[in-house]
Amino acid sequence: VTGVQTCALPIAESVRRLARMLGGARAPFLRVGLALGRHACGGRAVQAVLLLPALVGGWRRRGGGAFVESVHAFSLNYEALRRSQLRPGSLRVVNQALLGQALAELADPPVQAFFVMSSNPAVSCPDAERLRRALLRDDLFTVVHDTFLTETAELADIVLPACTALEHEDLFRSYGQLYMQYVRPAIPPLGQAR
Repeated sequence: VTGVQTCALPIAESVRRLARMLGGARAPFLRVGLALGRHACGGRAVQAVLLLPALVGGWRRRGGGAFVESVHAFSLNYEALRRSQLRPGSLRVVNQALLGQALAELADPPVQAFFVMSSNPAVSCPDAERLRRALLRDDLFTVVHDTFLTETAELADIVLPACTALEHEDLFRSYGQLYMQYVRPAIPPLGQAR
């Protein structure tokens, strides 16, 4: 379904219009972006949207159905990229949706160091006010590595300037198709960016 503009319509009418379009489509196909799942109950929202083509039988017709991402199409050795063998001890995993709570309340041991790169959790995580208060703890050392002075960077103890995509070698895989792209730097890193 393309071209659905719901901003000007009341929500109920937007839902009815979408239902009519999906029900009338020969082979309805939904392409779900990753942002839909990046909030509290996001997994349920993704599940609900992915079920819509099934409700109207779209999966039975060639070209119909739903698609989330193509990340698993690439046979990359992510463990080699993460280099987990270089990390001492065990790693604690925290759900990003609960980051404010984790920084404020985790104990045994409490979080004492926080490294942020290419993210702005002070405004993008749920319970942002609690997260911002936790970032101001005297016993939390926060480092931000980014190309922008974000709201999170403004609360950090140290900000490390990051290179832009033009300044470093990289591989970009796609979220929605089957191509991987190798990128050569166009210019050397500017200033103290690394």
